[in-house]
Amino acid sequence: MTLASVFFGLVIASIPACLANFLFAGNGRKLLVLNLFAWVGFFAGQAVAMWRGWSFLKTGPLILGIDLLFCLAFIALGYWLTNFQPVKR
Repeated sequence: MTLASVFFGLVIASIPACLANFLFAGNGRKLLVLNLFAWVGFFAGQAVAMWRGWSFLKTGPLILGIDLLFCLAFIALGYWLTNFQPVKR
C-alpha cells in the first residue's frame, strides 16, 4: 500500500467515526477514541480482506467494502467500551 492510500484510508475511516460521534452526542475525548477504533478496524479489515482474497468495493489498493464493515464494527465496540458507567453507591 502506498502512503497516499494509507492517508485516504484514514480519511475514509474517520467519516463514520465522526458521524457516530455527532449522532450520539459525544465529546472530544470520545471522538478521539472512536477515530482510533475506526482506524484500527479499517486497517484490520484491509488485512483480513487481503489475506482472504476478498474484493468487495475495491478502490485501488483499498478494499473499501470489507474495510468499512470492520470499521463500523470497531466503532460499535469503541462506543460500547466508552459508555461504561460505574455504579454509584
